[in-house]
Amino acid sequence: VDKTPALPYLAPGIVPRLWPGLQALPLPPGDGRDVTLALEPALVADRAYLARLYPHITFDELRTPTGEGPMMVTIHIPAADLTALAGVQARLSDPGAPAPRETRRLPEFRFDWATAGGKPGTVRLAATVHVDQAAIYHFAWQPAGPPQPDALRVDGFAVPPGGTQTLGIGLHSLVATDTVATAAGVATLRWAAAGQDPQAIPADSLFDPERVVPHGLTGVYRAGASADSPIGLTQVDPVISFFYHRPVLNLPYSVEWTGRLYVPQAGLYTFTTEQISTSQLSVDGAEIIVNPGENQPITAGRDLVAGWHDLRLRYLNAAPQYGHVYLSWTPPGRPTSIIPAAFLWPVLGQYPDPAQPGPWPTLAESDGGTGGSGPGGGAPPPAPAPAAPAGAVLTPRLLLGEGSPALPQPRGAGADAAGNLYIFSGGDSKVHKFSPASQEIASWPVVDASGQPLAEGSALLVQGTQVQVLDAATSDLLAYDLVGKPAGRTHLCDCFSPRGIAPARDGNFWVADTGNNRVLEVRPDGHLVQTLGTKGAGPGQFSEPASVWESPQGVLFVADIQNGRVQSLGPDRQPLAAWPMGASVARDGNRLSGDPAGTVLVTQADGPAVVRYDAHGKELGRWVYQHGGQPRTPSGIAPAGAGAFLVLYLDDGLAALFTPR
Repeated sequence: VDKTPALPYLAPGIVPRLWPGLQALPLPPGDGRDVTLALEPALVADRAYLARLYPHITFDELRTPTGEGPMMVTIHIPAADLTALAGVQARLSDPGAPAPRETRRLPEFRFDWATAGGKPGTVRLAATVHVDQAAIYHFAWQPAGPPQPDALRVDGFAVPPGGTQTLGIGLHSLVATDTVATAAGVATLRWAAAGQDPQAIPADSLFDPERVVPHGLTGVYRAGASADSPIGLTQVDPVISFFYHRPVLNLPYSVEWTGRLYVPQAGLYTFTTEQISTSQLSVDGAEIIVNPGENQPITAGRDLVAGWHDLRLRYLNAAPQYGHVYLSWTPPGRPTSIIPAAFLWPVLGQYPDPAQPGPWPTLAESDGGTGGSGPGGGAPPPAPAPAAPAGAVLTPRLLLGEGSPALPQPRGAGADAAGNLYIFSGGDSKVHKFSPASQEIASWPVVDASGQPLAEGSALLVQGTQVQVLDAATSDLLAYDLVGKPAGRTHLCDCFSPRGIAPARDGNFWVADTGNNRVLEVRPDGHLVQTLGTKGAGPGQFSEPASVWESPQGVLFVADIQNGRVQSLGPDRQPLAAWPMGASVARDGNRLSGDPAGTVLVTQADGPAVVRYDAHGKELGRWVYQHGGQPRTPSGIAPAGAGAFLVLYLDDGLAALFTPR
């Protein structure tokens, strides 16, 4: 903030300025003095973005005496880093030559051919300009040589002589070319906001295009709650991580952020929005998240190929005082974080080709942290949700999957009365049977109706003398005897990718109908008994429920994945309680199991931990398993007899048998 009682004592004689956000970067070269920023952690959501601009930057975190926080992050930028970014890049090429003969740094968007050593040719001037005022800008490119079509491009859009381009606050790219037959004359670019006289672009707004690249999403801010409301502001926001102490516009107002997401590697990417008041997220034109709740993270996953993907986030701020909005992701095998600026690109007329060499970000950079300490160092920013306590160490009685035999992608598990353990692994579409001493004593392939390896095995149950595997593609339950002999196939329901199944107290099955956002009770022959829930985030509503478990007392627990919570329903099937479980992926495995006392164990990816709760969401215990010195992320869980549970670690190909005490 710009006025607090402590400021005269903390910084006497200093006049602070209110920080508008990362869209204010890079800062002007200034007057030779260093710059210090004191920001809330939410406003420093992408430290790597700052470190790329300023290689000698340092971060200091202010924490409470008990180590909580950080409460504030202080950022120090040396003056030399500020001035090093300024300038316009000029590349001189000879006629017909494939590569430039010379590259220069100029202080302004102007090239005098008299400095070209008498050689004609082509000059390409490029810069990144920081725009302080959103407006329609008129551009006047005056080449020394004859005018050429598409000689000026602004944000990749061709701008004809005297043409205009709408620019929001933030960074934009400028590229102009001039070709001469005689090395004489001056090429200049001038601009003017609507209603102003043309002028040279200020030198302190021009930056080296190789060091400063426009990243982020294009935000259109509208006064009022309607998408047709008048535009009050446009700007390029490097990241979507905002806590609004002061409303951007008069409340209510809405924002639509659009642009493209760069995906460095094919795989399953999970997205999370959390806000006050509402948000909707679309990827490649398909709406994947509708988040109507305040302070409630909602998550959805999508399989994405490497390359470009269209992104659109709509946000409404109707809060009486303080609003906020966060857009996070969980790339394959990486932690959850705010999507860093390096992976976001605003609306452009032309996008670079990801197939070409260049400084493309990798999955290792997907959390926006810089790592280490010293220049650019410091811990990466936290996800919007608060971190969970570490918990007790989970000590396995048995560990399965190390060495041979392997457990590629374990997705379902169970145990028979003799203590033998059964695990379905999706990587090889097999059920692996282990003795109580962890020796593999049998395995058999699981096939779909066409005889092909089962691609969508989503859960496993052991019922008496049968091992049953749920086929999410067909909603069929595939049965085998305890040594792998097929024992039939039952169509359980007309479901859409059901991910969870559990026994009901009355001998029926509970099925998590994930794609249809409901929970079903069905008989073993597939006859429907009852349907619970509709799509939504309210009590008794679900969004991608993926796991279900009924306690001996009749309480039903549901892992409501896209709503990021666990819900409990009483024996009358009325909502009892709901509590957060963090972000996770519906297809990763059954996340719920419990004990005769009626407490439920939940495998939480955010944390990560196995956590025990009572029926009202009170935490009763927490366990963390470390393997190779690192905490591992649990996926599925299943009862294994005598108070033990089998916990699956999908990404590590492991299963740990433990008794929570």
